[in-house]
Amino acid sequence: MPDASEDTAHPDVSNERWMPSIPKPFMVGQSDALLSTDGELKADGFFTRPWYNFFCNQTLFVFFSIFQTLYKRLQDLKDSKAAVAKEVDRLSKPKPARDIGFTENHMKFFDRNDDPDTYWPKTLELIEEYITGDVDETRYQDVMRHYYLKAGWKVYTIQDLLKTLCRLALTCSSTDAKEKTPDLIQQYIASREKEETSYQTEISARKFAEKCVKDGDIFVICWFPAKAEASVRWLQREETTFYMDEMQLRERWQYYISSFIRVEPTEGVPRSKLQKVVLTRNLPSGDADADEDAIPKPVSYSENLTISICLKSSKMAWAPGTSEYVVYDQAPKTREQRERRDKFLRALTGYRESKLLEKWVHNPSWTKDLSPEEVQEQNKNFRRWMDDGVVPPSAAEDVDME
Repeated sequence: MPDASEDTAHPDVSNERWMPSIPKPFMVGQSDALLSTDGELKADGFFTRPWYNFFCNQTLFVFFSIFQTLYKRLQDLKDSKAAVAKEVDRLSKPKPARDIGFTENHMKFFDRNDDPDTYWPKTLELIEEYITGDVDETRYQDVMRHYYLKAGWKVYTIQDLLKTLCRLALTCSSTDAKEKTPDLIQQYIASREKEETSYQTEISARKFAEKCVKDGDIFVICWFPAKAEASVRWLQREETTFYMDEMQLRERWQYYISSFIRVEPTEGVPRSKLQKVVLTRNLPSGDADADEDAIPKPVSYSENLTISICLKSSKMAWAPGTSEYVVYDQAPKTREQRERRDKFLRALTGYRESKLLEKWVHNPSWTKDLSPEEVQEQNKNFRRWMDDGVVPPSAAEDVDME
């Protein structure tokens, strides 16, 4: 495959953490028997895995599905040795109609004297000749129908399956910068070379696949080398990368912390049940151009806060004597900056004052259903109450009722 151009844009996946240190485990009111022998359980530690996750798009999923279908159908033919031997024996028996010349035994692909171990190699050779066009379709289907009665019909369309696989394979090896399927394959190959992984690594691989797929469907193919088995899962955006119900308590805690410390939303936590801790209007616009001068630099900061999270309840605790703070100096430095800030403050003060007068003086809620004359009368009575101490009629009636 030719080298890709240098300006090829690969999706960037951020491993940025919003926490400077990884939380430590503890147990609320219980012993630390679930912790490791040395008293430490690393949240993002590497471990030897019996599986390999392949996060892929729909193109790779369809390729894998068709390839598995083709493999299964050929495997069924290979495992039909006993059935083929039975059909060979049946076709080789004397038949009265054939003996008197009414019919001909035109099917002699296998002979009664053939070793059953030669059935599959000879059948495989027939399939190859059919694919290359050396054997016509009628002859090919006759052999499959006579000797492989239950499984032969499944490979009638083997050419169509191979055509689809070749078309998908071209997409997988495309050099187009907009096609991200080769990037997904390359990520899996790099992961396949490592025997160890971490939950942080697997989450990052999923995020990379989501950036490549964008609005499309994402699938995860889990390969188990020891069992030579693979499972396929249609991964929804809101679903967790791992099945937490199938994990042990220690593993579940490690997976949760690995997702919790990332800048992306924590997996397995419904966002609909969360409350916002920061008003959206106070967040900087994502479309704004990055300006280094506009980014405030801290005058002083400390990141010594030690956090622990319970293995069972996920309760958060802070170690005594630890803290975290950031101090910014946002005072204007130049004359132009001071003038611009003063102008902004004056405009903001005027805007707030006008809104306050509009709400409480010019158009208060109690004047909604009153005419201008009635509003003026109420204001006049209130002013007399303030200046002369004369109680308005409505207020006097309320006092008498009491």
